[in-house]
Amino acid sequence: MREKGIKAYSVGVNKESEGKNITEETRAVLLEMGIDPEGRKCRHIDKALVDWADIILTMELKHKHYIINLFPDDHSKVFLISEFVGEEGEIDNPYQQGIEAYRLCAKQLDRLVTLILEKIEARLGA
Repeated sequence: MREKGIKAYSVGVNKESEGKNITEETRAVLLEMGIDPEGRKCRHIDKALVDWADIILTMELKHKHYIINLFPDDHSKVFLISEFVGEEGEIDNPYQQGIEAYRLCAKQLDRLVTLILEKIEARLGA
């Protein structure tokens, strides 16, 4: 039996990052947003997580294609985050682009996640 409600995980497509600490820029932006960054580690996408997920959202088209190629049977649940809410465009990965790129990414994600939650809640009749 599945747990009710919405639960999300942030994972990446870079296997070499598995288990590493989040970047200092990520830590700083999370703190600015009032989110506790302690204990957060990088995690690589895997079959168990893909099986668990109802939807998989990516920031960049190349990541969407990577996941679909890795898990072709689950292609129907993989979307660009913007695509899922009826918009176009990608969100650039801020890695090694400085703190302002991380802030912009966080701002874009915050707006899109709000739209996603509204869409899901409307579908669930909440």
